[in-house]
This record gives sequence, C-alpha cells and structure tokens, in this order.
Amino acid sequence: MEVDRAVRIGLDFRVLLEFDHNRALIGITENVSDSGVFVTLRYRPVGVFISDYAKLHLFPFFNDQNFWRPCLVTRLTNTGIAVQFIEKLPENFRGSLKRNTTN
Repeated sequence: MEVDRAVRIGLDFRVLLEFDHNRALIGITENVSDSGVFVTLRYRPVGVFISDYAKLHLFPFFNDQNFWRPCLVTRLTNTGIAVQFIEKLPENFRGSLKRNTTN
C-alpha cells in the first residue's frame, strides 16, 4: 500500500531554525508542503537530533512581527534538516531569539 504524500511546493525562503538552549541554524527551504519542509544547509547539522523541537522563522524579520511555526525534526542528512509542522511546542521549550534593536 502506498502512502499519500503531501503536495510539494518549490518555494525558496531563507529561514532560521531556532532550537532549545540558544541553538540556531540558517538555511533555505526546499520541498515545502502543508505538513513540513526540508531546509537545505551549507554545512552538516551538528548538535541537532531527530525529535528535537524548533521554531522555524522566516527572514527577513519585519519590525517585531515575525512569522514562525513550531516544528519537529523528522530527518537529518549531511546537507539539511526535514521538519514536520506541529500545533504547539512543549511547555518546557526555551527559545531565546531576540531581535537586535541597536542601530
């Protein structure tokens, strides 16, 4: 039996994946779908594990309004990370991304 796969959209966005404990990675989206996205990196993702939670932020940040989606890491490769969009992050997720307000 073949499992239906979500339709993929070819959108290239620069994103930041914010992980717990002050960790973040920057990459470009690939294979965007309603259920998740693959983020291509220029380096091997170090310190990230399958089942890690993250916030996927879109660049650029506009004022204090920043679009982000909660997600879960589902696959790792030498060149990227696949994440699944989820409804909400666990209560104990401690992201600390702060916008630099100095000019």
